[in-house]
Amino acid sequence: MLKLFLDDQEEIPWDALVYVTGHINYGGRVTDDNDRRCLLVTLQKYYCLENLEDGYTYSDSGNYYAPAFGNLQSYKDYIDSLPIQDGPEVFGLHENANISYQKQESDNTVATVLSIQSRVATGLGGMTPDQIVLAKVKALLDDLPEVLDRENGKKEQFKTTNGLLPSLTTVLVQEMEKFNRMLNVMRNSLNDLEKAIHGFIVMSEVLDNMYLSI
Repeated sequence: MLKLFLDDQEEIPWDALVYVTGHINYGGRVTDDNDRRCLLVTLQKYYCLENLEDGYTYSDSGNYYAPAFGNLQSYKDYIDSLPIQDGPEVFGLHENANISYQKQESDNTVATVLSIQSRVATGLGGMTPDQIVLAKVKALLDDLPEVLDRENGKKEQFKTTNGLLPSLTTVLVQEMEKFNRMLNVMRNSLNDLEKAIHGFIVMSEVLDNMYLSI
């Protein structure tokens, strides 16, 4: 189709090339509207009159460009000179995108290693993963504070006026309820994880993720 557009037209129909490639050739594979917009903008960088001129580059570094007219070997040499791993610039992204990508890859690698790590003793000494998690669970439970109780607070703080609490106390009570819910979730999760390790309850996916994180 590209050959047809270039050979059978007196002038190169740039807009038609972008439309056909972006909306027809690839459009059916791109379901998100923002992704389609990104695709069309990217294509305009390649389907343009400036691309036919020497010195036109696709990124600020100048590593990516259409090589000048030459023999087959010159094209192969140019391809061999390209980086083995493309940087974010070739996709129009900031260099910080590479940091996010590398962090994601590192997290996936560590998660894979942990997921296949044996949870039983190997005979080589040291604590097993189960023992490590149980020790950490015990330490967390010991450090977990008791739920907050109004009865243990300052009496004047919770005095009512005309049947109403002061506005500051109302906010305090709401925050206490949220904090107590969090403490209860933490305590119940840690107790459930301990039971799951001992085989008293099923190790759910949530508990297993918690196990790996610890």
